[in-house]
Amino acid sequence: MWDSNLIRGSPALLPLTTETRGFVDARFLSLMRQCALLVNSARGPVVDTEALTHALAEHRIRAALDVTDPEPLPESHELWLTGAVLITPHVAGTVTERGLWWRHRYGVT
Repeated sequence: MWDSNLIRGSPALLPLTTETRGFVDARFLSLMRQCALLVNSARGPVVDTEALTHALAEHRIRAALDVTDPEPLPESHELWLTGAVLITPHVAGTVTERGLWWRHRYGVT
């Protein structure tokens, strides 16, 4: 089901479809390297939240999440307590022209 490059650390931004819902599940997370960083700025349901919470609680991986499932994440959710996660309030898509300085520096249009 997975391209092995995804698990080895090659970046991928997945849209939410019936095929990608829960794509990052317990098996996927177990195949990530120890202390790997999972970044989800796409759609919350791409990641199985329960499996991610478990992996983070075991201190096997770390995560940076701009989106969660459910969203907003309830204040009492276990994910807040793992200590190995950075959660931002779904603002990754809000980038101003000033935030795109690197495009000009590296000639990206």
